[in-house]
Amino acid sequence: MTPTSSEPRIVDQFNFEVFWEQHGQKIMTGLLVLIALGGGAFFWQRHAARQAEAAATRLATAQDAGALELLAQEYAGKEIGAQALLRQAEVLFRNTQYGEALRVYDQFLQQYPRHPFAPTALLGQATVLEAQGNYAAAKDQYLRLAGEHGNNYARTAARLGAARCAELLGQLREARQLYEETLAAAQGTPWESEAYTRWVVLGRELPPEPPAPAATNTPAESGPLTPPAPAVAQP
Repeated sequence: MTPTSSEPRIVDQFNFEVFWEQHGQKIMTGLLVLIALGGGAFFWQRHAARQAEAAATRLATAQDAGALELLAQEYAGKEIGAQALLRQAEVLFRNTQYGEALRVYDQFLQQYPRHPFAPTALLGQATVLEAQGNYAAAKDQYLRLAGEHGNNYARTAARLGAARCAELLGQLREARQLYEETLAAAQGTPWESEAYTRWVVLGRELPPEPPAPAATNTPAESGPLTPPAPAVAQP
């Protein structure tokens, strides 16, 4: 029976040797490229991991501001660089190099404005101002930080700092109020004892508030006035 045009045509049996002879070189080249790319990526990841580990070790062991500044420059824009700047500012503060510490905190905030530790840098700036004796500026910075940032750690520390500065400025009633507000958020933290102690001490030192003035019997309080009687014409 002769097959019609509508019946499936019988194709030759697949010949692997012929196929490989025609396409084997291309397949092998593609496989070698994939292996090379995979191997390169693997070794690059290992190299990057070793570099990151070495940088973390340098950060952990650096003890002077110069070494930390070098790390911050080498890894600018990266997490290691951000942490190096904060560590550098901390070292400068401990060495009473307050002007340099302020500069480095400002550099951190300019380079990493959205970093999770940005509130820590703002807190550091306020602490430096307080250490310099600039209590008014420090208090303003603390109060801004306490009101603008959601970080509970920074808010609590800032409110306590504002209370200290208010006390040093002689604003004792405001200071006691700030200590009282700090107590609500500082329960179970190292700040709770300090806030409670100063709140109690100021409560003893503050003079009693003057009594409220006695209420006077004004026309508004005693009700509407009675209109006078109409005049009577005399004969």
